[in-house]
Amino acid sequence: MVKTFRIFNNPTTGEWDAVKKGFSWPALLFGFFWAFTRDLWWYGAALFVGHFAVVPLMASLFPLPLVPFLVLGYTVLIGFWGNEWCAQNLDTQRVPAG
Repeated sequence: MVKTFRIFNNPTTGEWDAVKKGFSWPALLFGFFWAFTRDLWWYGAALFVGHFAVVPLMASLFPLPLVPFLVLGYTVLIGFWGNEWCAQNLDTQRVPAG
């Protein structure tokens, strides 16, 4: 399987970054920890609040057997959006190469 990447260059430091297109397993598995390590501060803060405030709120609003499926859906969405968030962040800081 061929993976496609978006390449970014920081012209002042000469640093290069590559962001894979598609699903992000680290974003799904590590959530707000992953966002903070990728310098996605606003997303990390939102995921942190979502994890510790919204999930307990869901537990109080929805029947208990339904909550794990809602949390799974929430984390899968993070996986689908994660690489796009990284690319958007690098787009504002660096020059897309090619």
